[in-house]
Amino acid sequence: MTHDGLITVDRARVWSLPDVPPPLLGAAVTPATAAWVGGWADGLITVNQPLDDLRQVLDAFRSEAGDDKPAVLQVHVSWAATDEEALRIAHEQWAPAIFGSPVGWALDLPQEFEEIASYVSPEDMHPSVLASSAAQQHVDWLAELAELGFDEVYVHHVGKQQAPFLDVYGSTVLPALRAA
Repeated sequence: MTHDGLITVDRARVWSLPDVPPPLLGAAVTPATAAWVGGWADGLITVNQPLDDLRQVLDAFRSEAGDDKPAVLQVHVSWAATDEEALRIAHEQWAPAIFGSPVGWALDLPQEFEEIASYVSPEDMHPSVLASSAAQQHVDWLAELAELGFDEVYVHHVGKQQAPFLDVYGSTVLPALRAA
């Protein structure tokens, strides 16, 4: 491939192609985009939002893609020893990321994200980040999301300290989900 523009590329080639190309998952957060993704992508990936919205996104994807293509959900969580700490972590680490379109798509610079995050309260985090100190609450949330029909659920702990989160999820949350 050769390209002359902002970056010039002269006869680029990937020499170590895999025997089987990795699946291309299309990202969508609305039913219209999910239906469009269902027509061309190898699968869907979306992010947590209200249950009715997720059902509509998944239904729109399945209506175009059928049941053979995977649908993946990414869920942002915050676990800590107390509810207050879990919410503080979510707010501190994820407040700039809770804005969807058109606001979030229109921001270009880190300073713009910091400025808009200054208007976010800790309580504003609840729809975007599942924050709790109770492992069973995390189990309940994730089980409810899995029941929607997603093939995989990716869990993203938004905090910097991963070890305590991994300990609780590894010893309590994931075993409980497997048992369910």
